[in-house]
Parts: sequence; structure tokens; C-alpha cells
Amino acid sequence: MTRGGNDDGGYSIAYDHFASALRLQVWGFWPDDVAGQFADAMMGACQKVLRPVVVRADATHLKPQRLAGQEAWRRIFIALQAGGLSRAIILCPNALTRLQLQRLIKETDASAWSCVTSDAEAAVALHAGPPREVNHG
Repeated sequence: MTRGGNDDGGYSIAYDHFASALRLQVWGFWPDDVAGQFADAMMGACQKVLRPVVVRADATHLKPQRLAGQEAWRRIFIALQAGGLSRAIILCPNALTRLQLQRLIKETDASAWSCVTSDAEAAVALHAGPPREVNHG
């Protein structure tokens, strides 16, 4: 497992070999250095995994990010979309954070990524057909 940041803002990345899945935990508000470290750590993790890969990100406690955090997500969305990503789900019940992530997904045409608001919705989305945009108001 890779971990960065601190209790106020950070991330952890773990790889589930059996499921060929990356499991992310992201939380808080990231300073610029943590945002850059997150993007670099995700790129490194993605280079080590089998294809196709599934990503499940728990962003329950992630706050909306400044430009550096948004750029980190943008880099990840673009790279993984081009690099064999099968499906990616971001659990994000916070409306402002979810809207920010959905905007970045749309801007980068990262169609394999979906934002959901509950564990039940995430479970369904991981086993459903192609991702669809979910409008949570």
C-alpha cells in the first residue's frame, strides 16, 4: 500500500491482485505537494497492475480541491482512460466534491469513470454495463 499526505488531507492506494483492482482512499484538502504526489503515485501504481484494471475510490471525506488537486485528478483520468482502464467508480457523497469530479471527468472524456453516492450504488455500478452519467442534483 502507498500512502501520502496526513490526517488533514491525503490518500492511500492499494492493489487487489485477485480482482485486478486499485482501491483508493482519498480525504481532506490537499496541499499542492500532496496533489502532485497523489498523481505520481497513481501513475506508478497503474504501471504495475494487470490489465484491464478496475478502480474503486472512496472519496467520502474528500473536500473540493484547488487547481493542483484538480490537475492531479485530470492527469489520472486521462492516463487511465488511455491505459487499459476497465471501469472506475468514485464513491463521493459530498455534492460539491462530486460536481467537481464529474466536471473533470466530462472535460477529459473519461467515460470509464463514474461518481456514485453510496456503497450500494458503487456495487451496482462496478458490475453494470458501460458507465453512465448519474445526476444527483
